[in-house]
Amino acid sequence: MVKQKYYRFISFFQYVLLFVVMGSMLLSCHKREGSAALNFWDDVDFSLKDTGAQKELLDSLLVDFIILLDEAPPRDVNKAIYRAMTKGKENPFTFQYFIKQFDYHLYSPNSVLRNDLYYEEVLKYIVSSNGINLTDKVRYKNRLELVVQNQKGKKANNFTYLQSTGLERDLYSLKNTCKIIVFYDPYCNTCRNMLSKLELMNRVLKRSRKKKVKILTVCAVGEESDWRGYEAEFPRSWINGYNKEEEIIRNNLYDLKAFPTFYLIDEDNRVLLKDTDIKHVKDYISSWT
Repeated sequence: MVKQKYYRFISFFQYVLLFVVMGSMLLSCHKREGSAALNFWDDVDFSLKDTGAQKELLDSLLVDFIILLDEAPPRDVNKAIYRAMTKGKENPFTFQYFIKQFDYHLYSPNSVLRNDLYYEEVLKYIVSSNGINLTDKVRYKNRLELVVQNQKGKKANNFTYLQSTGLERDLYSLKNTCKIIVFYDPYCNTCRNMLSKLELMNRVLKRSRKKKVKILTVCAVGEESDWRGYEAEFPRSWINGYNKEEEIIRNNLYDLKAFPTFYLIDEDNRVLLKDTDIKHVKDYISSWT
């Protein structure tokens, strides 16, 4: 799927420069073996200075590179990211800027280009690099361990949750059913608005060819008293749980960058959609009807 393009307010000079650079790069890429993403950075001058204009140009190129990764054959994706990081490492400024902007574009919950599989390759390069200090290396190693959890097609990590009845259950106890998992914060206004929209999912679920799809809402942070006060707002058909002592976050079971966070899990507890939004969940389930 081609991602949504980014639009920026840049000067006429920067626009012309970007057009010339991109045209030259793409023309050169077509003359070489491999995908455009694989050869994308070959002709870029990395002797750049830390200026606003250069940052704007680099960021525009990074966005186009990420979009080209979507069009590249799988065998080229990891190689292309490795080449990008290796080229960027030629200049300390560029390397640090690449790390910062890949972090935003591929990992930020606010980025339309977010992609854990691409970001995983970036992180692998960073933690094996001698171009960053030990403190940053440890931080990125911890993030890598978190990013590789619950990848699409893999089995979701199990976790326990407390129900209002006092009964403790876990994710795997919900057998023979797909699960929409919603991790939320009882003090999050966005969660409150999004969860109200989730009620409309009941109509979609009724039309689904899947025999069973359950909605499991999990209060991942906050006090138990806050969760109990919030629970009254949920439909009775939902399963609402409280993750005691923030076990999910403490043990890095799920990467909860923001709330709410949605997962779609199949009957065998394999991940169908990871860290997604309500629209993609609805579209995915609607395809079953």
